[in-house]
Amino acid sequence: MRGLQVVIYVGPEKDYSPKSLLCHYSPVFCDWLEVKMEDGDEPKKTLPDDNVDDFEVLVEYMLNGNVADIFSVKEAGENAVERCVAFLLYAKKFDLGDMTDIVHDPFKAALSKFCESAFKPEHIGVVFGTTPPGNSLRRLVTQAAISTSVVGVDRHKTYRYLEREAIVEGFAFESLQAIRGWSKFIEFLGMTSEPATERRELGVPRY
Repeated sequence: MRGLQVVIYVGPEKDYSPKSLLCHYSPVFCDWLEVKMEDGDEPKKTLPDDNVDDFEVLVEYMLNGNVADIFSVKEAGENAVERCVAFLLYAKKFDLGDMTDIVHDPFKAALSKFCESAFKPEHIGVVFGTTPPGNSLRRLVTQAAISTSVVGVDRHKTYRYLEREAIVEGFAFESLQAIRGWSKFIEFLGMTSEPATERRELGVPRY
């Protein structure tokens, strides 16, 4: 891409990126890079605490508009959930807007495959902190947390998920809505007396 290139120091790495691209997607970068340079100085920004991989994914998104493949189970394996969460945080840092459409499908696929081993309680806080009320990612992680509890994971791990209701704003409400929805679905099917594991086998959705 042509145009003025700016130097971005990410951790120990030096990267050249088009100024117009960074400013188009990120008002944060725009504010930083609009500062007048001294004569002879090249436009630059230092991000000493940032992760190089996170920055490269961010630039890839700006260039191509989609980075879902990077977060796929095929590409990232069990780290897919962590990669999705990291991207949500990094995109918020630079005010890129709502990234739901980018991460939803790979996030859902990774939760479905690796939920009990890759899904962490702190992921709930990240999703709720980077998305607005009613967002589909909020529903996704809420359903994952409740489903993990219903199917009989050890009580300590279950508590670590549900205690987030007192910590994460909006999570308790989403949990209540999800439980009500499942209860009505089970009641409709006439399965209210079935054990939780049998309900799951009979098609009660996990997430």
